[in-house]
Amino acid sequence: MKTHLLPTLIAVLVINANQAAAAPAGSGDIGTVSAVDNSGTISFVPWGKTAADMEKVPTNAGTAVSLAAAAAKVADLKAGMWIKFDEIGGGGEAKRVSAGQFLAEDGDKLVIFKALPGEFLQRDVKDWYTNEAGGTRFKVQLMRSSGDPKIPGANLRPASYKEPAGGFVFYLPLTLKGAVLNYGGPKPGTTVPDADGKIVINKDTVTETYWQHPRNPNKPDLGSVSGLTELTIRKLPKAMP
Repeated sequence: MKTHLLPTLIAVLVINANQAAAAPAGSGDIGTVSAVDNSGTISFVPWGKTAADMEKVPTNAGTAVSLAAAAAKVADLKAGMWIKFDEIGGGGEAKRVSAGQFLAEDGDKLVIFKALPGEFLQRDVKDWYTNEAGGTRFKVQLMRSSGDPKIPGANLRPASYKEPAGGFVFYLPLTLKGAVLNYGGPKPGTTVPDADGKIVINKDTVTETYWQHPRNPNKPDLGSVSGLTELTIRKLPKAMP
């Protein structure tokens, strides 16, 4: 092969590779919102990817948006929200979209994972951080089975922490029904989600041990730290292919 043809061949290969990597978003795709422009086009980072992999999905006046399980508009979507493209039409425009904040304030309460699709906790991606709300932010650490793509559980551990006066309202995604929840000091029966997948963690549902986690187990003189130092979700059902 003549050497002067090599640059052209390399350029063609790079273009083809980029085109293959830039497949349009499809129904069921999940990720986080980067921005929404004035035309209603949603920029998002596919789940487990980086900003370099950002994709864009157009919308139209008929696009149905559900925000934390309530009807909303495309303009209500904000950077950092989780998003699921429930349905994308043949022309590439989103027809139905679900979205929400990983953490959200509700008066004196902090709401965790309301309406979150179960895929966000079942997919084997790098451990990730929630947004910050009410002075609290969690790192979500996935449990992984050796030699099996199943994710059996997840730990929510505070990356920044401020105990909300009204406590926490946690929602287990409904597709993960049957998972086992645990945190320090629950009263009997309080970790069983209701029909909406909800559990409440506040002064009425916890024992004194909730407030007695050692600040450093190796240094008792440092005293205890109060609050939700860890929330564990175990026995997650296996994700559908």
